Amino acid sequence: MEYTKHYASTVLIKKLLGNNIHFISDCMLFPKQGISGKVISYRIMNNGEVLFKVKTSLGKSYDVGTNTSNLQFEII
Repeated sequence: MEYTKHYASTVLIKKLLGNNIHFISDCMLFPKQGISGKVISYRIMNNGEVLFKVKTSLGKSYDVGTNTSNLQFEII
């Protein structure tokens, strides 16, 4: 697992966009098992946070923001 905070936004976008990713975080609102799916798009917010749109194998979509507490990822 790698921390998103260790990457510049542009590098992170190139690394994750179009790939299947498993995200985990210690944020209370984040699912305990994490979120796994394909990063299908992104947008950059006014505060510089990158929001990745993740589509799971069950067809659900989630927005995962880089400002999420201790956000980590792995390419699967």
